[in-house]
Amino acid sequence: MTYRAAKKWVDLTEGLGRHGWWRDEVVYVTALSCDLATDTHGRTYNDLNQYPVFPWVLTNYESNELDLSLPSNYRDLSKPIGALNPSRRVYFEERYNSWEHDSIPPFHYGTHYSTAAFVLNWLIRVELIPEFFFLPEMLMNTNRYRLGQQEDGTAVGDIELPPWCSSPEEFVRINRMALESEFVSCQLHQWIDLIFGYKQRGPEAVRATNVFYYLTYEGSVDMDTITDPVMKEAIENQIRNFGQTPSQLLMEPHPPRSSAMHLSPMMFSSIPDDVCMTMKFVSNSPVCHISANTYPQLPLPSVVTVTTSQQFAVNRWNSTYAATVQSPSYAETPQTPTANLPLSMDPVLSQTGNNSNPTLRRHLGDNFSQKLRIRSNCFVTTVDSRFLVACGFWDNSFRVFSTETAKIVQIVFGHYGVVTCLSRSECNITSDCYIASGSADCTVLLWHWNARTQTIVGEGEVPTPRATLTGHEQPVTSVVISAELGLVVSGSQNGPVLVHTTFGDLLRSLEPPSGFLSPENIAMSREGVIVVNYERGHIAAFTINGKRLRQESHNDNLQANNSVYAVIFSEVMLFFPQCLLLSRDGEYLMTGGDKGIVEVWRTFNLALLYAFPACDSSVRSLALTHDQK
Repeated sequence: MTYRAAKKWVDLTEGLGRHGWWRDEVVYVTALSCDLATDTHGRTYNDLNQYPVFPWVLTNYESNELDLSLPSNYRDLSKPIGALNPSRRVYFEERYNSWEHDSIPPFHYGTHYSTAAFVLNWLIRVELIPEFFFLPEMLMNTNRYRLGQQEDGTAVGDIELPPWCSSPEEFVRINRMALESEFVSCQLHQWIDLIFGYKQRGPEAVRATNVFYYLTYEGSVDMDTITDPVMKEAIENQIRNFGQTPSQLLMEPHPPRSSAMHLSPMMFSSIPDDVCMTMKFVSNSPVCHISANTYPQLPLPSVVTVTTSQQFAVNRWNSTYAATVQSPSYAETPQTPTANLPLSMDPVLSQTGNNSNPTLRRHLGDNFSQKLRIRSNCFVTTVDSRFLVACGFWDNSFRVFSTETAKIVQIVFGHYGVVTCLSRSECNITSDCYIASGSADCTVLLWHWNARTQTIVGEGEVPTPRATLTGHEQPVTSVVISAELGLVVSGSQNGPVLVHTTFGDLLRSLEPPSGFLSPENIAMSREGVIVVNYERGHIAAFTINGKRLRQESHNDNLQANNSVYAVIFSEVMLFFPQCLLLSRDGEYLMTGGDKGIVEVWRTFNLALLYAFPACDSSVRSLALTHDQK
């Protein structure tokens, strides 16, 4: 192995380990895009000759319904795309074995699975491109360009979709679900061996029927040694237009991904109806915010709660908790973590004595504005749970508190009105992140949290916002930020939902359906689906480009004491949602509200999947642990 190849192998293995590939902690779209599709082997979105390569996964494009649990709907990823048909495989093997040419080595395929010529002339690729898994707009002629007519006179416009999907968004979603399925998990490493690995060249490529024309391979010809200008131009045109094989990264078989069934057998079992644990604090104040930072790698995996009386608690998460508890456990005193309890209550708030000491009470102070209703989006925590950021103070500031001492470590000014909402982005490798603050002054400010200094920083000693987002004409009521997508989505009272970049540029406005006013909560998935909870129980889902996917409203006639199964089939809201939360993959939406019921919806079409039994109080905040349980 050359130094260059060895360096690429080290980069790849470190990258896959960093993204949690083998531990099944990252989706394939992320891993392939970050490490295999671009960074490591030189593929780029800027060159049709070296465009990123993704696997063609599905084989059924004729059925009215597509069952992703049937193996027959999936391609065999252990074979090249050109050898899936047995008769074609025999033909190519015979051609390879009978090849006789002095200057051209034998090959199975004279064309390539990713070529500029095929794309420009026939708009086809043999293997897929990443856009099939995240960009439904590529299938639509949104601008209504005149692309000509077919032989029968039909105008060429949007792509004709398979019968099993009703929209481009659904087509892309199903493709992504198929890529993340267990059938692909157990064999994708074999496809990687063919495209990037040890089956790309040499005897293993011959045995796998995976040899392409020699000019498609990196380093197959030294252009500097060719003196004939006509021959040199011909070879350059061949390489430029008829495909380039990715750089070979792996000289050994790629390790398979861990099976989800092996990691979590409980994920396929029925959902338990019982609450596994109930926590009651001495203050008896309703909990208005909860955040779960439960990764085992953290120094203190914990669940942070904040009550309406401005008290917070740092409850230790038990990483060895067994999810097989069949009856609820009640916690009113501090416990030592055991396998039967997921949390140990914060010992500070459980103490009935020493109430005279304000630091022991973990109190955020009494400086909150009386005009603002304290909600879940008034608080965010840092990824390590060491700091709590709170807003809603009468002096138009938001403040950073130490969760260990309850002391204020920083007061940040920047708005001309009361700060009404906060949001924290994902963290980078150094645990830095963005914090977005919305205000009654109709603006959103973007701040930089520095994990090293453990403060919000600016260009000088005084913290200054990285960007000011404008466009609202009423007080901002909710905001969400994604550093990965580079987007900030915010809503205002009786106003629209605006989408900005993290540089402050206004991209678009998400127009609500008729009667949908005042967005109260916003959630955004990594795939760019935006879910907005409007007042009086209205919910709408939008694409990142502003297309409304679905809307759902509550039903005043449905009573809260209806059976769970009746609720599931009714597919209507039981209550006015007070909070919403998306799963990590964006496939599921959780809502909670004033009837004490937590519901699980499918994000794409807002179909109600499950409703947990009601509790005895309203649900004001939701959080998922790192394992999404």
